[in-house]
Amino acid sequence: LQIFTKPIFPQPTVFFEFIERRVAWVNGKQMQAQGFGEGNFLALFEAIEREQMKRGSLGKN
Repeated sequence: LQIFTKPIFPQPTVFFEFIERRVAWVNGKQMQAQGFGEGNFLALFEAIEREQMKRGSLGKN
């Protein structure tokens, strides 16, 4: 699970990212999450872009 907060100050430059890592069961064995950050940059970029579009500070092009 990965969640980004809305900016916490009037200038939209600071926000928080919450990440929950979970274990998974594979073939009856409990496996810890491995790796970290795969896809995080893309998710962050898309979240920032959505917020900019909501504020009207990013064109829809």
